[in-house]
Amino acid sequence: MKIKFFLQKLTIVYFVLYTIPFPFNYLPFKIGDYFSEIVMSIWGQLVPFVARELLKYDGSVVYRDNGSGDSVFFYFLIPTIMLVALATTIIWISIIDKRLELKSSIKNHFNVYLRYYMAFTMFIYGFSKVFYLQFNQLTLFQLTQSFGDSSPMGLLWKFMGYSEIFSILTGITEVFAGLLLLFRKTKVIGALICFVIMVQVFMMNISFDVPVKIYSFHLIIISLLIFLPEYKRLFNLINNYEDKNPLIFNKSFKIFNETSLRYGIKYFMILMVLSVIITENFSRQKKYGKRAATNELYGIYDVNLFIVENDTIPPSRLNFDRWDRLIIDKNVALVEKMNREKIHLQMEIDSVNSTVHFQSYMDKDDISELKFKIEGNYLILDGKIRDSNVLTKMIRKERADFFLEKRGFHWINEYPMNR
Repeated sequence: MKIKFFLQKLTIVYFVLYTIPFPFNYLPFKIGDYFSEIVMSIWGQLVPFVARELLKYDGSVVYRDNGSGDSVFFYFLIPTIMLVALATTIIWISIIDKRLELKSSIKNHFNVYLRYYMAFTMFIYGFSKVFYLQFNQLTLFQLTQSFGDSSPMGLLWKFMGYSEIFSILTGITEVFAGLLLLFRKTKVIGALICFVIMVQVFMMNISFDVPVKIYSFHLIIISLLIFLPEYKRLFNLINNYEDKNPLIFNKSFKIFNETSLRYGIKYFMILMVLSVIITENFSRQKKYGKRAATNELYGIYDVNLFIVENDTIPPSRLNFDRWDRLIIDKNVALVEKMNREKIHLQMEIDSVNSTVHFQSYMDKDDISELKFKIEGNYLILDGKIRDSNVLTKMIRKERADFFLEKRGFHWINEYPMNR
């Protein structure tokens, strides 16, 4: 029994440390961002020390905020948190509270904390799908990319992003599961739905090499921690057994005696968080999503004519620097040369003077200053590419010209369209 209570306290400390920025994330004035920076700066010093001095790892352990949660840093973050949690638990037991038993109030508060953490996490990921942002509409770059050139993660993102309806329904499921977690009477079914969702997400991350494997696995464990205290009651319900210990909904927090005030604060907090998440996603949708405004040059252009210093360059693979295709998306552009080299470009369009400025992300000296002219489906560019005078004429290809975009949905299919 002593081991059981010790592991319970260790689990509480570990997951509080793992999720520690959470209570501050929704405070105004970006307080959560500042607190997260402080927390990550502490781990940024402690994790390399543990990896180097205690675990004898001689490689690089650096925190990078680049979207990958499966870097070397995050793999060493787990044993680091465990060591800190172990030390904290020992102090908790030996100094702060010598009684090994875990008070029911602490377990209840911890369960509530995990429920809200999981619920708000499901809201974040759910609404990003509802607003068609996490898996976005296929870009013009992706429409022209060959199937074999996709990364496994890119393949998953394209598959999920093709259907807006599928994305929205997936997001609604996650938001619904999060809502169930916010209420004690529905928390068990909410935890079970979250568990199923997160197991699927974890398997997708494993199968398609998505670098969120560590985090999604922790969310599976959190779902189980929310569910496990009530599993006997669910088992009795399924098997029609009489529950000898019916669930009594005691107040988790007794700071306020007035029930209306307590519930008022709860619903205000929930509405505030939901409003922040929805407002941010709505703003991102208008800026980056499917409904973001397109510029006047938006399109895919196949280069028909390419003249450099009055010399016409034929479309041959030997002419490496000749443009073969220009793709202008909503915010960026891409040039594909005859040797299939792809150059991603920053882009600035001056509609008043009919000029466009391109600059390579990789080579700051690769700059193009061009005048543009639109004639029907043709785009004519005339100006400087690096230090050379260039005139090019290209024909535009629409999104609807791709079979994937124009195929659409059919209730009746006499033959399977699988190509």
